[in-house]
Amino acid sequence: IRLYIDSELVNQQSVEACRNPEGFGAQYPFRHEQYLLLNLALGGQSGGSLEKTHFPARFLIDYVRVYQ
Repeated sequence: IRLYIDSELVNQQSVEACRNPEGFGAQYPFRHEQYLLLNLALGGQSGGSLEKTHFPARFLIDYVRVYQ
């Protein structure tokens, strides 16, 4: 699995390494049907303060590619 943002590889993970522990659903979840949920999370520990953020904001996505 490779995740790119603006053509830059930001994360990758072997599908075989993505295993659920015993008793937590499918052993290899990425070997089953999937769907995408695109979400813009704001703030929190990683996002920082929203004090100087101008709202309303827009979350624009040109396209999403999924292929195997």
